[in-house]
Amino acid sequence: MQSGQTFSDWFFAVAWLDVFKVVTDLLVGLGWPAAIVLIAYAFRHEIRKKFDDLETAGPSGVTFRPQQRQEIEKLEELRLVAENSRPAQKVVEARILADLEIIQENQRLPVLVHHLALARLGRHFEGIYWVIFGSQIEGLRRLQDAGGRTSLAQAEQYFEQVKAEYPDFYATITFTDWFRFLQTSQLAALEGTNVAITDMGQEFLIFVDETKAGKTRPH
Repeated sequence: MQSGQTFSDWFFAVAWLDVFKVVTDLLVGLGWPAAIVLIAYAFRHEIRKKFDDLETAGPSGVTFRPQQRQEIEKLEELRLVAENSRPAQKVVEARILADLEIIQENQRLPVLVHHLALARLGRHFEGIYWVIFGSQIEGLRRLQDAGGRTSLAQAEQYFEQVKAEYPDFYATITFTDWFRFLQTSQLAALEGTNVAITDMGQEFLIFVDETKAGKTRPH
């Protein structure tokens, strides 16, 4: 909370405002003194936390200091994480810090965020790759080659061809089952009577081409 913000500004911005409105509606029939006491009791934990941020209080109102405590706690959490690094991890961290030294200070955060995003995508795609069917990867490639979109009927026709090639494996698997994995993994989406590859799906194919060249998935 920024310095100078009033109690009312803070109070009506918190996440539990809707709950507060419901409670006050229920207490319309009570006297305001009783209602205030009950509301204060219901939200006693939230209100107690805000006293740590109290800066001034007087006839003109109440103001709160910036969220310095929360920021300090976050920094403390980061410090503890760094201290708990394992030996091999510390080696990598030292290399990263050395690499950052040659980057302009105002560019270090964007560079770190960029590489963190790539690392998270890679980890996510690794998990997908080891459970996805080869036919689903091929289906994504066909979607991409078709301009990113095809009709649902054509997608189902492709699945039937795969099912005919591996009848035993797909004996109890329907197109809905087969396509649901692509949807829940956010690799493809159903758009009315069409199916489309997503941005995530296109990135996944890049990942497969760059890291899984020469490898295949069953069926």
